[in-house]
Amino acid sequence: MSAGQQTTLNGDFSHSEPRYKDGDWLEKKYIDERLSIGPIADICGVSGSTIWRWLKIHDIPIRGKGHPKGRENPQWQEYACSTISSGYRVWLNRYHGEQDTVKVHRLAAVAWFGLDAVKGKVIHHKNGFKLDNRESNLEPTNPVNHGRVSRRE
Repeated sequence: MSAGQQTTLNGDFSHSEPRYKDGDWLEKKYIDERLSIGPIADICGVSGSTIWRWLKIHDIPIRGKGHPKGRENPQWQEYACSTISSGYRVWLNRYHGEQDTVKVHRLAAVAWFGLDAVKGKVIHHKNGFKLDNRESNLEPTNPVNHGRVSRRE
């Protein structure tokens, strides 16, 4: 029997230390099983802030809210105005006073065509309606070609 374990009446092992203090157990629940902080807290009978603190102690990367720019899983919020002066809908990512925006039609184009097809390209709205982000209306194009097409239309 290892340190921190006790035997129950039926011979099973139980931990005298709370489970969340075991980094391997916590990582299995949070990373492998993809449980959120709340459900893990419920399993352990503690608050979410306790689980969050132990994720930090065990150096387990926390997903969701609070990821800085450039890290995975940023938490995008729709911008309060939902459009900017050029007529495009944008989403806003806020983190510790910094903010970054992305145009929704670019996100849609990545979803429809993949990042490689969109990288370095301008996304053209075929029908000219900037809020119509259906696959059939979006076309990744070279910036020079986009100027020509837009002038023609």
